[in-house]
Amino acid sequence: MKNLKLLFLFCILIACEKETNNYPKVYIFDSYETGEVRIFTNTGEINNEQLSINFISKWSDYFYKEDSFKFIDFDFNGKITLTSGIQSTVEGFDTTVNYSIKQVDHVIYFESSDTAYSRFDLINMKDPRFLYSPITHTDVKAGGVAGFPPMPTYLYGYLPCIYALDKGQVIKIPFISFLEKNCTADTSWSIFGNCYNTSAVSNINNLFNESYLSRSIYNEQLNSLYQRRDTVVIQENYIVFRKL
Repeated sequence: MKNLKLLFLFCILIACEKETNNYPKVYIFDSYETGEVRIFTNTGEINNEQLSINFISKWSDYFYKEDSFKFIDFDFNGKITLTSGIQSTVEGFDTTVNYSIKQVDHVIYFESSDTAYSRFDLINMKDPRFLYSPITHTDVKAGGVAGFPPMPTYLYGYLPCIYALDKGQVIKIPFISFLEKNCTADTSWSIFGNCYNTSAVSNINNLFNESYLSRSIYNEQLNSLYQRRDTVVIQENYIVFRKL
C-alpha cells in the first residue's frame, strides 16, 4: 500500500513537470479591455460616473471611452510565443521581435536585448506612481562632468522591459493613463485656477501603485502651501492574449 502511494505521488510530480515545461506556449491576440476612470482626492476615491465621463471628454488624448483604446499605437497585437522559460518571440502587425523573459510572481518581464542608459540606477529609476520597472542592470559608463564644483557623472545601463500579467490561459499587457494636479492656496502661483501644475501621461505600459496615494494626496506632511497634490486620476487598460 505504501509503495502504491509513492508511485501515485511520483506520477503526479512527473505530470506537473511536463505541464510546467510544455513549450512552446502560444498566445494570440484576443481583445482590448478598457478600464474605468478612477478619481482620487485627499478625501478618498470619488465614485461619480458623470465626472468620469467629463474627464474622458476633456482629456480625450489620455483617457478612453469603451472601444476607443483599441486605436493605441502599440505594435504588440499579433501573437506571443514563449519558446522556453527564458525566451520568447512577439509578432506584431509588421514586426517580429525576440525577447528574453523573466517571471516574478505572475508578472512577465519581456526584456529587450538592447541596453539603454539612464542617469539613475535601478533603485532610483523606479517611478513611485507605477508598480513595475526594469530589473536587469548591465553596466556603468562615464557620463561626463556636471555641477559646481564639477563632479564626474555616470550612466547606468539596463534592459528596457515590456510588462505583462500571466493569468494562466491569458496574458494581459497593462497600460495606464495618469493625471495629477498639484495645487496651492496661493493664487499668485495660479496657472489653472488654483492649480500651478498638472502632469499627465497616456498609455504607459504599467499599473498604478496605490501606495503612491499615501505618499502624495493622503500625506498631510506633503500638503504644505506649495506641495499639495489635490487630485489623481487613473485608467488601467489591457491588451489580452489567449492561449491556443
